[in-house]
Parts: sequence; structure tokens; C-alpha cells
Amino acid sequence: MQPILHTFKQNRKNIASLLGEHTLEQVNTTPPGFNNNLLWNAGHLLMSHHFVFYHFSGLPMPDYVQELVPKYGGGTIPEGKASQEDFNLIVDRLNSSTDQFIDDYTNGHFKTYNTYTSEYFGITIKNIEEAIHFTMYHEAFHFGFMSAIKLGLR
Repeated sequence: MQPILHTFKQNRKNIASLLGEHTLEQVNTTPPGFNNNLLWNAGHLLMSHHFVFYHFSGLPMPDYVQELVPKYGGGTIPEGKASQEDFNLIVDRLNSSTDQFIDDYTNGHFKTYNTYTSEYFGITIKNIEEAIHFTMYHEAFHFGFMSAIKLGLR
């Protein structure tokens, strides 16, 4: 496995582990000074990687991803409390979708890419390799917020 894919997989394990350290109530809590919570960040990352990898490569995305967009898309904030079912889906898919992406990438499924520029970061992505690097940056950004939120829950 390429080192960056190993790092991507480890990042996802770290995110799932951080979620697993908290109760459903805690992952749904938005501490003072924050606009979102642990579960929102994880759901946002899960949803985003499907768009950055699959959508812009012209490949189909799982049905559940479209259901995540209204709750976890860019510019959204948590509305109400997510259910245990939502929590379980996000944790499970963080791991399984990572393995699926690595398998798809290793097997050469990403042959084309529609150039995409992130509005928030101003980064232009022209191919799947750049998409992987962008995703690493994006996930590190949100993991930093998740670590700060974790401290705010104490």
C-alpha cells in the first residue's frame, strides 16, 4: 500500500477511535465557541471524501451519501441530535468506505477527473492523486477541530 493510503487509513481509524471514546450525547454536543460537534465533523468527512473521490471522477456514490449531504454538507450546522443509528452508520462507513476507496484506487477505477476547486480552501484538484492529498489536508483540518471539541467537552 502506498504510504499516503496507509496514512489515510490511519487517519480514519483515529477519527473512529475519537468518536468511540464518547457517548452519543457527547458526540452530539456543540461546546461553547464552536459551530458544530464531533459527529458533524465525522459525517462531513465521510460525505466529502465520496464527492472528492467518486463524484468528480464520474463514478457512482453509495445511496447513503446523498442522505448525508443535508446534514453534513459544507455550510451546514448540526440541527437537533443525531440518532444512535446515524452514529453507528458514520463510524462503520468511516472504516468500510476507506477500505473500499483503497481497493478501488489500487484497481485503477479512477481514470478521469473533473477539475474541482474547493471554495473554502481555494485548492484546485485536477486528478485523483491531488484529490487524495486534498482529502488528507481536509481531514487533518477537521481532526484538529475534533481534538479541540474533545477538550471543550471536559
